[in-house]
Amino acid sequence: MDKYDLWNRALAIIPHDRRVSADRPDTTEFLRCADAWDAARRHVLASHEWGWATCAMSHAHGGAHGADARFTFARPPDALRVVGLFDRDGRRVHADACAGFFRASSPVVELRYIPDLGDDTVEAWPPWFAEAVAYDLARRIAPTIKGMSNSRQLETDARAALEEAKRIDASEVAWSGTDGKTFARARR
Repeated sequence: MDKYDLWNRALAIIPHDRRVSADRPDTTEFLRCADAWDAARRHVLASHEWGWATCAMSHAHGGAHGADARFTFARPPDALRVVGLFDRDGRRVHADACAGFFRASSPVVELRYIPDLGDDTVEAWPPWFAEAVAYDLARRIAPTIKGMSNSRQLETDARAALEEAKRIDASEVAWSGTDGKTFARARR
């Protein structure tokens, strides 16, 4: 599945009888989908801490900066949503965000975030996530393509698809429980 398949899925959700393809970029449908694509994709990506899309950036330690000796870390340039900063025991570290940097009072080992996944990653998306993006895209393009009177229904359907995707993603989390030394270290 590529982005054009998702665009066609969004057109089918509206419903609309035309299709888009890469070899006909001058059609109204293609232009409307292209205009709304980045916004729909980023909106769904930023709406949840997707387990399958979470990336981690490791830091040996940040440099202590300033009079109050706080550690400063740069925000990844492709981050849409920061999941959190964590110490070596897996505990969340509180940090203040300012001008693209995080300032924490303790060293951070790992920064977890949701990146802005580009068009080349669409084929690797889980089907439930792709469906949520298609519904969000349909919600955005329907008024410009059809002048839809059922835009409230599309809003409701897009929210439902997003909530379903979040539910499925949350159910796929592998819980570590209390077994192992990570749990014990984190409680010290």
